[in-house]
Amino acid sequence: MQRGEDLSDILVFNIVNEALQSPECKEKGYILDGMPNYSEKLLTIPTQLEFLARVYPEPAYWVLI
Repeated sequence: MQRGEDLSDILVFNIVNEALQSPECKEKGYILDGMPNYSEKLLTIPTQLEFLARVYPEPAYWVLI
């Protein structure tokens, strides 16, 4: 990341998953922006959508633009 290179999709999803388990996210909520990522470098869009369908805590709202 310090070299300005993109992070792998898998790493990003693991970081997001870990952050969503924090007490702060569970108490105050969260916003996921830019997901799914349409680069499909490692994870296909259907795989990313499967991940998002299993996110806990479950989102109260989905906004697709």
